[in-house]
Amino acid sequence: MHADARNRRHAPAVTANHGMLRRLGRIALWVISGFIIGSILLVAVYRYVPPPGTPLMLLRHVEGYRSHKSWTPLDQISANLVRAVIAGEDTRFCSHRGFDWSAIETAWDRYHSRRGRSLGASTISMQTAKNVFLWPGRDWLRKAFEAYFTVLIEVAWGKQRIMEVYLNVAE
Repeated sequence: MHADARNRRHAPAVTANHGMLRRLGRIALWVISGFIIGSILLVAVYRYVPPPGTPLMLLRHVEGYRSHKSWTPLDQISANLVRAVIAGEDTRFCSHRGFDWSAIETAWDRYHSRRGRSLGASTISMQTAKNVFLWPGRDWLRKAFEAYFTVLIEVAWGKQRIMEVYLNVAE
């Protein structure tokens, strides 16, 4: 049998697979584009509008817990509370852009050396991103999304808005 005849016989299967891969690629592109555009819009809205809830609040509600939260603007929150949160959670909050690279390096070194208990390196910005937009958990996928949302809120909101949202949604 000629090589051309053999190639023609297998051509429809190759073309069908290629078409399906292109369709899947287009679907993936639409999903990724939708996520990026949707997340940017949501961050933009939350710059001005209080988040109505968080994924953790939704989980608590599904589990049967009821809570009533009211929003308190930052100018009505004690400056002493703000200072205490910064002192206790993220002493470099005012000087970093969402990531405390020194704390991340220390935590990474400790994780790899397996000396003692793991250290956390989450900043207030990172915790706010996680609390407002993401599910509770400690997996690498959530951490990647947390980094993405941290960059978005640092750019769009600024430190005062991040602190206001953090104080209103943290449990």
